[in-house]
Amino acid sequence: MTSPADTTTPASAHGDPHRQHYGLTFAVLALAGAIFPIGGGLGIVLDGPIVDAFSYHWLFWFPLVLVMIATVMTIIFMPESPVKVPGRINWAGAALLSAWLVCLLVAQTLATDAA
Repeated sequence: MTSPADTTTPASAHGDPHRQHYGLTFAVLALAGAIFPIGGGLGIVLDGPIVDAFSYHWLFWFPLVLVMIATVMTIIFMPESPVKVPGRINWAGAALLSAWLVCLLVAQTLATDAA
């Protein structure tokens, strides 16, 4: 998942005095970073009332609305970084990470079956 920090950083927005919305950059980054902890904390408390009042389907629709609001705010208020750095895929690192994860999951599966 791409984070808003991939598009710009507070330092790059703050360092340019001609940028008018660098304060909004901090707000958008804070909102995007706070969605998961707030959702985790409030979700535990609000799950019961939401399911009782609506249905369990709404446990997925309410977070979707918040994510959509954060996405729109990011698109509107996040200035594009003037620094353009071409990216490359580290294929060796991706292969090693994939192999390690496969080994970890196979070991966990076998350990569960053995116990």
